[in-house]
Amino acid sequence: MFFIAFYDSIFSHAPFGHTEIFNKFKDGDGNFGKSLIADVQGLLSLFEACHLRYHGDDNLEDALAFTTTYLESIDKRKASLHLEKKVSHALNQPIHKGMSRLEARRYIPLYQEEPSHNEVLLSLAKLDFNLVQEQHRKELGNLTRLIS
Repeated sequence: MFFIAFYDSIFSHAPFGHTEIFNKFKDGDGNFGKSLIADVQGLLSLFEACHLRYHGDDNLEDALAFTTTYLESIDKRKASLHLEKKVSHALNQPIHKGMSRLEARRYIPLYQEEPSHNEVLLSLAKLDFNLVQEQHRKELGNLTRLIS
């Protein structure tokens, strides 16, 4: 589920019927299966992918309603703290609707808490964030000197 939601978020800009891939997760009545509820990370990924949908994409409209309902009602005792934080933030503001640098700043500590995080990737993300932040500080300092 996580992979398919990720795949969809990459290719959702091209409206050529790619969301039909989600039909295999639907039951005979055309509703998303209750078996998906146990995969909170997958639900979260699908929720985020749904926000990249185009107008009239019924599959992702249905998926958004499904994921929102179940993410709002996840059992706090069964989800890890970092996953609970990610879900809470996503329900407030999906990643794709936020400013990328602010979302990166918020996400880096959450990723660090994940037991399966990649140390090299984490180090590169921190380095990138700090380098860009330093560049912004320099530019702001230059602008301030020009204005003064």
